Amino acid sequence: MDMSSSLKLSVFLIDEISHTIREMVEDSPKAMLLTTMPGISYYSALLILAEIGDVKRFCDARHLCSYAGLVPSTYQSSDRTRHGKITKQGSRWFRWILVEVSTHAINSSRKFRSLYVRVAKKHGKNTARVAVAREMLKVIFYMLKYNEHFKNS
Repeated sequence: MDMSSSLKLSVFLIDEISHTIREMVEDSPKAMLLTTMPGISYYSALLILAEIGDVKRFCDARHLCSYAGLVPSTYQSSDRTRHGKITKQGSRWFRWILVEVSTHAINSSRKFRSLYVRVAKKHGKNTARVAVAREMLKVIFYMLKYNEHFKNS
């Protein structure tokens, strides 16, 4: 097999997989709901849904964020409390996709952009991206729980 036919086969396989992913999302109302949020495409919607499973198993958005490992660790001693880096207790793929889509959401949504700018000034760009990912996950929780489209306000 020469390089040209190998490349054509690769492009064909990528197109075929992309088409299959698109069909899976179009068949899932919850996945279609997630694609209304800025930054979330077909693949990321399926990955997020696969990681969350049934959203009803989480009593609130904070528990979902904790499940994803997007909450700060807490150190307490007597009357002192200090918050550290994120716990990273959940699925690394779940955190990865949320941080990746946060970049697109920052550029597409005023709400996420203002949060990013505010946190980046004080804590840096990477921490701000994680903060946006956590906020996105909170919004995703309520979107799935109440079956509502994303509202960019």
